[in-house]
Amino acid sequence: MELAETSSYSSVGFTRGRLAERKVWFPRLLQPESVLPHDLPALAGRLEWDRAPNQLLIGDLSSLDPDDALTICNAAANPELADLADRLNLDPIVLVIALMARMQSSRSRSAARRARAILPDETAWREIEAVVQRLGII
Repeated sequence: MELAETSSYSSVGFTRGRLAERKVWFPRLLQPESVLPHDLPALAGRLEWDRAPNQLLIGDLSSLDPDDALTICNAAANPELADLADRLNLDPIVLVIALMARMQSSRSRSAARRARAILPDETAWREIEAVVQRLGII
């Protein structure tokens, strides 16, 4: 993995929308096409959902371990998840955070609150869960 002092999320696969213009200090992927990690459930279980909740709600990953943040960005860069986020008018990173929070909602009240705060509509959750199952994330 190559580190870049300043890079955009477009370096991990975003070429349009709000994320393509966001500038942050972040590890840059050398191969942005490999963007579907299957360890999101494990990562969701490791996250401290009470830590920096407002940052997570807006997709700010700066309080997370860089490898964990990179995993979230990789998932968000998946074209199918990015298109779904577009349809739901969400930032793809926020969609992945909501998805991980939903995975942990039965174990963590804080995670359940984050999932509901990001996306309170159950109809949208059914669409998200269908895409996630098709991608084999859960």
